[in-house]
Amino acid sequence: MRRLLLMSAVLAAAFSHAIVPAWTGPGSESLVKPITTTIRYADGGQQRNQGAGFVVGTRFYTAFHNIQAAPQQVLTRRIVIGTVSVEPFAIDVEHDLAVFEVPPELCDRWCNDLAIDRFQPTDTAAVAWIRLDGDSQLWKQGQVTNVAFKAPLATDTIGGCEDNLVVEVDKPFIPGSSGGPVFDATSGAIVGIIQGSFTTMNGRVSGYYKPLQCVASRLEMASLTDRATSETGL
Repeated sequence: MRRLLLMSAVLAAAFSHAIVPAWTGPGSESLVKPITTTIRYADGGQQRNQGAGFVVGTRFYTAFHNIQAAPQQVLTRRIVIGTVSVEPFAIDVEHDLAVFEVPPELCDRWCNDLAIDRFQPTDTAAVAWIRLDGDSQLWKQGQVTNVAFKAPLATDTIGGCEDNLVVEVDKPFIPGSSGGPVFDATSGAIVGIIQGSFTTMNGRVSGYYKPLQCVASRLEMASLTDRATSETGL
């Protein structure tokens, strides 16, 4: 298995403390891959979603809305990473998360020795991310401006990841960036998954991401039974 340039840390089980790549170092870009979803509907309509995701270990992480269908009858849905059709291993629709097992034919080139690390969202102030632009990958950087909560979910308790925690940054994420990783600009640790952008009350457009600690805790609770739901996108 190909190893990336790594920073020293403690390896443990999946969703535990992990080694992470330096975001300016060789190999960081190879973590980020495009994901494309093509959906055909019974009424003849077609939908095409393009986003990003990243590989940690043998799994590919992304935002659920990259694979989500509209609430109408779906005839076919094809999700592609690399050139391979895939279906999600687990999803969390409420928190906009999806994870896939990397197909064997891609694993030799894509799989790595990384694992999810539980960084607190307040542990970083400057963050960086990769913007996919065709075959090019451009580094962007911004500042954390707010650790906030989206609308509480009925099944959640108040506070932390269970209250749909997100982190706001001072720059928007352009369409197609959703699902890509957010890095701590100092340590190089992956600290979140890009989810989108919104307009604040003062008219500024900000980006927001799901903290990686929430990805770990939510996907630990996801099960293979979620797959039937993900196939309809509902």
